[in-house]
Amino acid sequence: MDKGSPFSSSTIASVGKLVPNGIICLLTALRFYEIGTQNPSSVWVAIPSNYRAPKLSDISISAVHFGGKFRKIGVRDIAIDSASIKITTPTRTVVDCFRFRNKIGLDVAIEALEEGVRKKAFTSDELVKMVQECRIYTVMKPYMEAIYR
Repeated sequence: MDKGSPFSSSTIASVGKLVPNGIICLLTALRFYEIGTQNPSSVWVAIPSNYRAPKLSDISISAVHFGGKFRKIGVRDIAIDSASIKITTPTRTVVDCFRFRNKIGLDVAIEALEEGVRKKAFTSDELVKMVQECRIYTVMKPYMEAIYR
């Protein structure tokens, strides 16, 4: 990852420190895991449902809201530049691309699913479990059937 880009390790670490309740997600997480071709112009962060999107002077942020169980399932802690950062797992990231397809585009979600499967970023069982936990099975079913046939 490039140092000055919105998805660089140091930028992600800075956002993690400045938005302590945030979870790195969507396009930034895809880029972190090297899934797909997206090159985000801002850092995507999930914040609690009752929070307002943070405004940082030198880093562009795109915020989505995660509430309740969505703040816990498929979220892991990583260490970047001595900062503890929360980030969605590859499986959760792909599922969230479908959950937020109206914000990022269905084409991005499909590409993430195809690339995640191709790179073996998750198993089909992990994907089905996450899809069911995130209650998006009906939306994702035709795409999963097309890829796993």
